[in-house]
Amino acid sequence: MEKIIIIKKILNYFENNNISYCVLRNYNFMLEERLPLTASEKSIDLFIATKDFPEADRILERYGFKKRKPQFSLKHKSYFLIRRGDTLSFDIQVGGIFWNDLKYLDELSISKKRVKISYFYVLSDTDYVLMLLVHSILGKRHFKREYQEILSVLLASIDKGYLKSSLSEIFNPSLGKFIFEICSERLCSYS
Repeated sequence: MEKIIIIKKILNYFENNNISYCVLRNYNFMLEERLPLTASEKSIDLFIATKDFPEADRILERYGFKKRKPQFSLKHKSYFLIRRGDTLSFDIQVGGIFWNDLKYLDELSISKKRVKISYFYVLSDTDYVLMLLVHSILGKRHFKREYQEILSVLLASIDKGYLKSSLSEIFNPSLGKFIFEICSERLCSYS
């Protein structure tokens, strides 16, 4: 439970100091206030606005987090803390959400539409669906079962016009439309 306490302190400090952030995915363990159970829960993926990143960096260093060397992207900043042989890490995307430094969700949109649940902010449902789709297509090249379940539930209730236009901007109009139609058809019928 020490992990949850540290996470809460950091995210509360972010909020109290007007740092625009949101947790991107794999946060069920935070809602349930339990230890991470899956590999995807072991690192907390965050977005932080560009102007707020220097303060967030100072906060994490003050808590004893160390920086990892960039692995694949200049827009990802990774931090880790080891306590009693247990690791807590944050993977931060600065200024938007990226895949190999290609921005597909900008910080203004994220900051305006983010939603607070429990003690932390997350993406709006529509931005969450967009992120999971693009992350699955570009980053993973497949849809993880847990993402299929999330997408199948959320696709029915989101702003489909925004999703379709965003996919068209990220890929191109014909490919964006194709991805939207295939994902809508297959994921809405997923069970």
